Amino acid sequence: IPPPTEASREAVTNTPPPYIAVSDSVSQKVEESEVGLGLALERDREGKIYVQEVVKGFAAWNNGQIRAEDCVLSIAGNPVDKASPEYLKHLTIGRVGTLCRLVLERGGDERFEVY
Repeated sequence: IPPPTEASREAVTNTPPPYIAVSDSVSQKVEESEVGLGLALERDREGKIYVQEVVKGFAAWNNGQIRAEDCVLSIAGNPVDKASPEYLKHLTIGRVGTLCRLVLERGGDERFEVY
């Protein structure tokens, strides 16, 4: 999946919560008013994205619903199976207080959403 285009950033930014607003910058730098969810993600051999770690003190930790080894199916309505690490980072960064919708799977069969 290529990096977000201006049109895709605008479409996501103009989507009301629970979707995260994607940064206006394509660079990997996080602006002072933006924050990540606090998830360390990894891709397995089959291309699936898993939570490696939930970082203490960030939104995902504070939410309490996401665990290490949960499989991430989508972030902010975007499938993640073929997404680059840079694109995933863009999807998980937004302005402080912005909600982000994640669809996850636990144990291979329990699918759930987290906001």
